[in-house]
Amino acid sequence: MKNQKPLPLLIFLLLSILLTGCRSSSYDAEAKYPGALTATKMSEDIIKYFENKDIESLKSMFCQTIQDTHNLDGQIAGAFEFIDGEIISYDEPKGSRGGGEITAEDGWVEMALRGRIENIITDTERKYRIIFHSYAIYKEDENKVGITYINIVLYDNDVNFVIGEVIR
Repeated sequence: MKNQKPLPLLIFLLLSILLTGCRSSSYDAEAKYPGALTATKMSEDIIKYFENKDIESLKSMFCQTIQDTHNLDGQIAGAFEFIDGEIISYDEPKGSRGGGEITAEDGWVEMALRGRIENIITDTERKYRIIFHSYAIYKEDENKVGITYINIVLYDNDVNFVIGEVIR
């Protein structure tokens, strides 16, 4: 038997590796089941709406249940007043999937998203933190999908202002 060179095998293996696409499944998972990327985007939108004092856009992020049971126009306007001065800086907005419930039959039946923006500094040198809770999936009651509450905390004396409420 003639001794064959390993070159054709090596070329085949190299081409196989190069031509095989490598793609992270996290993008597919994020599209099907929202998670940290979605929550981070929500945090970015929230701080933008606070900076621009955009009541309508912020209100639209809340779930229908909170929109129907709370005076969001008044609560959001109150939150804008609670923040003393104009926002001049803040840490990078963060988000995470905060938990939920999975069943064998239905998959995700409840998924919570949470986010936060730390070290929000105003031109009056006050320092705040904004956190939120949201449902991305709530199969039992679709009216609960969206933000349920936003909590603004003043670091100086740990006083806070809440828009919406915790709902289950």
